[in-house]
Amino acid sequence: MQLGFAARLSAVALAAGFIFAIGQQDASAAVRHHGRRHAHEKNVLQAANAAGFHTFVKAVNASGMAGVLSHGGPYTVFAPDDAAFNKLGKSELDDIMNDKKALHAVVANHIVRGKYDAAELQGKDDRWLTTLDGEHVPVKVKSGVEVGGALVTKPDIKTSNGWLHGVDEVIKPRGVR
Repeated sequence: MQLGFAARLSAVALAAGFIFAIGQQDASAAVRHHGRRHAHEKNVLQAANAAGFHTFVKAVNASGMAGVLSHGGPYTVFAPDDAAFNKLGKSELDDIMNDKKALHAVVANHIVRGKYDAAELQGKDDRWLTTLDGEHVPVKVKSGVEVGGALVTKPDIKTSNGWLHGVDEVIKPRGVR
C-alpha cells in the first residue's frame, strides 16, 4: 500500500519532531552533565590538599579561612609547598601556627581576588596584586613568575573557584616576623 503525499509529509514531520525532541533531551542532558562536571571539580582548598600542599591546608584550616576557600571566589591562591614552610624553621612556624591573628594574616597574604593563570600573571610584570588582607605583593617576571618574592613552581592548577599556583616561599605580610 502506498502512502499519499500528505501522509508521507506528515510522517516526515512527525519523524523530524521526534528527532528534534531527542536532540533537545540530549542538549539538556549535556547541560546537566556539564553542571555535574563542575560540581565534581575541586575547590581551591581541595585542590591544594590533592596537590600536596599539606602545611598550607593545615594553616588555612587553623586560621578559620577554610570556608572562604571552599565556597567563595573566584580567587587566585599562591600556596607555599611544604618545603617553603620548613624553610621558616620549626620555632618560627610554631609561633605563626599558634598565633591565630598572625596565621590569618599569613594565609590571607597568599590569596588574591580574581582568576589569574600563569599567562595572565606574566602580563602583570612590575605590577602589584592586592591580597585579601589588603597587602600589596609585587609580581616580577624573571626566569619565572615571582609573586611577593616567591617563585611560582607549580602553576595553573584550575579549580572550581579560581586558580592555584604552588610557590617556593611563604609570603609574609608586614608585621609578621
